[in-house]
Amino acid sequence: MPHQPPIIPLIPIFLITLVSLAAVFCHLFLIPLLRASRKMTPEIRSYFLLLVAAAPWLIGSGVLLSSVADVLFGACDVGNSCLWNQDPTLADPRRLLVVIPLLAALAVLGFRLARRIYVSRQIVRTLDTTSERQKDPCLRLVPTEKALAFSGSGRIFISTGLKERLSLEQYQAVLLHERAHLHRQDGLLSIIATLLSACYLPPFRQRLLDALALANEEACDQRAAIVVGRRITASAILAVEKIRWIQSPETFPGFGDGFVAERVRRLMADEPSMGFLAQAVIPVSIVGAFLLGDVLYYLGLLVLYPLS
Repeated sequence: MPHQPPIIPLIPIFLITLVSLAAVFCHLFLIPLLRASRKMTPEIRSYFLLLVAAAPWLIGSGVLLSSVADVLFGACDVGNSCLWNQDPTLADPRRLLVVIPLLAALAVLGFRLARRIYVSRQIVRTLDTTSERQKDPCLRLVPTEKALAFSGSGRIFISTGLKERLSLEQYQAVLLHERAHLHRQDGLLSIIATLLSACYLPPFRQRLLDALALANEEACDQRAAIVVGRRITASAILAVEKIRWIQSPETFPGFGDGFVAERVRRLMADEPSMGFLAQAVIPVSIVGAFLLGDVLYYLGLLVLYPLS
């Protein structure tokens, strides 16, 4: 009896099923992973947390690809419990509802992100037309007393009011911080992480995204501190926050936006050491995901197909 491959629509449904199942296991390990990541340097922690956000998708895609490899190498023989031996018409339609929560979360987050990107581009476009170009091609000076410092669309926007209230060293720290955001492409990575984290329940997702945002800010603080020193960078963070509190300006995704106490504390503390637990997290996570592959594959088949 020849192999009967599933119809094309069943493949993405099976993938979403695998991703949803992988997300269940990822929830169990998320909090321990977040705690262990605190011992990592900000640069490593930011990319590690991005991988954590992507983990359900990576695991689900890996399991599906491994099933394709089974077919190519003849491991998926006739009679085996294999996706590629299943009759797609026998899939239980009621069980296909398992993909709805993840698809709904993706739709909602996608809409919110599209709206946020549109508003951000409108703000950047408005500021770009009203700001003064500087010798630095990516720097724009915005003529306003509001405390404004953020980067977007390859440009750095800083208000004249903020520049006048900062010392030369503090102003340089702000520039270096925002330039680091551009170099690291944190805006794009934040959008990607938000979409990938759709697999997680809202409280877990928010905790993961907050940890990632803090890691990004700390990574940029560290890059600024290499040039002007930790003390100057910390004083710039506090100075910008003080100006914002006094003026109560509109909220912009900028230099002094959130995590102030934690950023200053970590900046002035000794460099976080990569302890044994933190060093073991990544290889252990990879091995665990690999061992989880077969379990997820057969769970996926059980979800979509009733027991005969």
